[in-house]
Amino acid sequence: ATVLPLDVETFYGSAALWIWLQAFAYGMVALAFIDLEHTFVPEEITLPLILVGVGGAFFLPGIEPLPRFFGALAGGGFLLLV
Repeated sequence: ATVLPLDVETFYGSAALWIWLQAFAYGMVALAFIDLEHTFVPEEITLPLILVGVGGAFFLPGIEPLPRFFGALAGGGFLLLV
């Protein structure tokens, strides 16, 4: 597995990557606290985070997009089967 280094050189000149990571991280934190308090995960936050996570993952450096697509497809397919 490839680990994305979180140093200045990774994000220098790539404001879009930084904004994507921030949006995804803030969404996940909000989702975690809503789930802790209400034991409910609202679709209003979950569905956009799926789009942000899967769509934005194609622009991360280090891994080709095709394995990411198949990973998202396998994960979603598994959840549909369960």
